[in-house]
Amino acid sequence: MMRVTQIGGGVLQALLSGAFALALAACAATPAGPDAHALAQPVFEGEFREDYGGRLIVQAMVNGEGPFDFILDTAATQSAVFSNLTDRLSLTVEEDAQRRVFSLAGLQERPTTALELLQLGDIARPGLNVVVFSDWDDQERTPQGVLGLDVLSSYVLRIDARSSRLSLYRRDNAPSFSAMGWGEAALRPTNFGLSGTPLYLLPGDISNHRFEMLLDTGSEISIGNFALLERILVAPRVVDLGATATRFNDVFDRTVEIYDLRYSNLGSSGISWGDGHMYFTEAQIFRDLGYQDASFAILGNDVLTGRSIAIDFVGLTIHASPFAPASGGEDE
Repeated sequence: MMRVTQIGGGVLQALLSGAFALALAACAATPAGPDAHALAQPVFEGEFREDYGGRLIVQAMVNGEGPFDFILDTAATQSAVFSNLTDRLSLTVEEDAQRRVFSLAGLQERPTTALELLQLGDIARPGLNVVVFSDWDDQERTPQGVLGLDVLSSYVLRIDARSSRLSLYRRDNAPSFSAMGWGEAALRPTNFGLSGTPLYLLPGDISNHRFEMLLDTGSEISIGNFALLERILVAPRVVDLGATATRFNDVFDRTVEIYDLRYSNLGSSGISWGDGHMYFTEAQIFRDLGYQDASFAILGNDVLTGRSIAIDFVGLTIHASPFAPASGGEDE
């Protein structure tokens, strides 16, 4: 008998216009030496929590009001707000100025609005144009927004799994994660053949089968396509997909069917993510991004928060600590 449950979905957003492309921070050298991380000072440091179905949530101020709950999302090229925030702040929604965005279930046109000021601690972004999402119908609560790459990619992000703290550094004053003994893998920026701001891929490896993964802190689970599923299944293993079907709702409340499979030793170059579960689907997103036939996955928080991680968008590197999360301390 088919087992069906409802779980939330992370935002996966790719704009088709370059109108809001970022001017990235200058590629200054990271301080060298084993004590460099002790000298680094973040431009923002604050707590995050897992909420709204397992998403990473940080709090931000909008137009001097708040704080409001924003999803930390490295697979959203542009930040977003939900309808509950536009109503609360009486924001003007521009139905005629829409943006095309992707989710797991496919492309949608969404209206936009302008924020006078978005603040994350001492980081302030005036005049920020954002996409407007509808509130969720299938869950009791909806967050207020999504913090995307138009804000995040100018910084080195450190997400400490043990202490539940988010730190943002300028690249010329960031810790030396290599000197701290963290593993690393290269990031590859791509706009998937479309115009606009890139998203970021990192290498994946399961059972010596290599593929690419989208870095997506906005998704609470990791999701692969059927091309990847077919390559990592080992005969005579048989998967009864009908017996493991689960419904997954994306950020637009659109549902796709996914299938759970356990894997062993997922790797990314110098990072070992260990063993875990991945969900597989034939969702429209893989066709939209040109990965219907090639092995591909979306790397979400169920894997990423198994380590403390640091993401350097300018230096095109992701680092991961060698330690699994534990309460009462930070990764060194």
